[in-house]
Amino acid sequence: MNKTGKLFLYDRGTIGSGPTQTLQISKAGVFIGVDAYSSVTNMLYVPNPNDSASGTYKHGLVALKFGTGCTLSLAWQATVGVNKSSVASPIVANGVVYYGDGMKDQVFAFDAKTGVQLWNSGSTITGSVYATPTVADGMLFAGAWDHKLYAFAPSS
Repeated sequence: MNKTGKLFLYDRGTIGSGPTQTLQISKAGVFIGVDAYSSVTNMLYVPNPNDSASGTYKHGLVALKFGTGCTLSLAWQATVGVNKSSVASPIVANGVVYYGDGMKDQVFAFDAKTGVQLWNSGSTITGSVYATPTVADGMLFAGAWDHKLYAFAPSS
């Protein structure tokens, strides 16, 4: 990811030859963060703070699938949060992608294969969520700008 709004894909054996694919995911500006990859779904999950100029990619979470020739294409996207706002990097665990939407004070859980929203934190969190959520011992942890650490467990 690059502040130009571009996502670059390289072949690690030929990095010196330049990127093998470039996707204009976002408008220039705040397109920073870390993508999450799942070897189970063979997909890359990209936090996107801005709608792309072309309208192809929307703000929120963008899921890209690997196809023929190791190229990326859009699998699904979840338009959540505020357009033109910093967002959290996603994390994938047990077939679920967790994502903090920045200044809208929410954490979301999406089915990693389909993008179907499984859960969101609602109004529980009272501060912006810019840090990557963490999954440990069956619980989801999210830090927010209200100086609190939130812990969520599956309902029984």
